Amino acid sequence: MKTFDLEIVTPERKVYKGAPYSLIVPAHTGYLGIMANHAPFLGILGKGKVTIRIEASENQAYEITGGLIDVGSNKVTILADEVK
Repeated sequence: MKTFDLEIVTPERKVYKGAPYSLIVPAHTGYLGIMANHAPFLGILGKGKVTIRIEASENQAYEITGGLIDVGSNKVTILADEVK
């Protein structure tokens, strides 16, 4: 499976940096799935769970309270207000 670069940061710290093969985020109007070579965009994130799929049987999850997402050039950056 193809992967992409992912970084999750808050104003206080870097939460995650890695190369997953998929990502599910709580967008402002519902959940959004992202995979390698996704079309570029900027979006508003709502409160909910960010699920990172690292391998077929391995997931990592974080609860966020909102923020922004930047997708482009096979790189995703999540600027989270707060990660619980």
